[in-house]
Amino acid sequence: MKLAGAQKVVLSLAGNLNKDEFHTIIASLYEGDLIEEARRLDIDVTVLRPKGIFDIRTLYFLVKFLKKKKIDVIHSHGFDANYYGAIAARIANTPVSVITEHGRYWLEYKRRIFMTKLAAYLSNAVVAVSEDLRESLLRELRIKPSKVITLYNGIDCDKFTLKASGALKASLNIDPDELVVGNVANLRPVKGQVYLLSAAALVIKKFGKIKFVFAGEGESRAELESEAGRLGISSKVIFLGQRHDIAEILSMIDIFVISSLSEEISLAILEAMAAGKAVIATDVGGNPEIISNEINGLLVAPKDETALSEAILRLLSDRELAGRLGKNAHIYVNEKFSLKNMVDTSERLYKRLLNEKRK
Repeated sequence: MKLAGAQKVVLSLAGNLNKDEFHTIIASLYEGDLIEEARRLDIDVTVLRPKGIFDIRTLYFLVKFLKKKKIDVIHSHGFDANYYGAIAARIANTPVSVITEHGRYWLEYKRRIFMTKLAAYLSNAVVAVSEDLRESLLRELRIKPSKVITLYNGIDCDKFTLKASGALKASLNIDPDELVVGNVANLRPVKGQVYLLSAAALVIKKFGKIKFVFAGEGESRAELESEAGRLGISSKVIFLGQRHDIAEILSMIDIFVISSLSEEISLAILEAMAAGKAVIATDVGGNPEIISNEINGLLVAPKDETALSEAILRLLSDRELAGRLGKNAHIYVNEKFSLKNMVDTSERLYKRLLNEKRK
């Protein structure tokens, strides 16, 4: 399991809850970067390793684990974890079960709709990471409104205030005077990088001193590399693969672009804003809850390479505008999407639900 947004949120919560009041254990379905990073941070972990779509042995193990550790609150993230966690909590009589929805994956299969509804029914609270997603849960799954709350993802903003050293640019053979457009995301169709490549081809025709950098790995990489070749822009595009130095990469970037077809509260956008970068994002999902168009970033229609290229060219040619958007973005994300806000809100939620259960 690679560290996607949901896994980063889990680590941030587990590592920053008040240790005088909470002892946190991460129970992961699978081995991977999440568990490795948790161990490095000295967070207690256990790995469940389910086999198949629904593994009764995994459920049995989790029930025993909840009882043995006398868990007060189980907070799960993501489709599989949500239904295992909610069912196990009910069987084990765990006082509080919270599930977090990070996206609309329930729309993919009827089974997912049923399992998501079941997990929501069995839990004490359903967290949506954006108001847009909360409205979708209420409208499409008809979950009880009082049970669904919006709790925004948060980040440690201080980690992303590095100054560009020039060394990373040099290591990637990017000239010092070349501007860099960056995208940090898994390489998957839903992230819309194929439209960003098409926009890049249009931009490069008018603005030569530029590189487009993609940080992330995924199923679409070969297709995207082939598309860059077909467009004749391979020399201007760099695929970095999976990286752990995102703060350094952001410090090198001049304009940050998210071209997703669907998105909730993107940690990548928040990190770029914390780094003071001018952000261009597609007007989908939770993005408008982060980006106020023309104030702390630019919003464009999804699947529209022309609009995307025009937004990029606008910021390349108007550096004063780019600087103003980046400054406003930095202020806004520190005020509303800080790690402290997310942790404090989560702690209040746990305490409220425990108090309600004990009455």
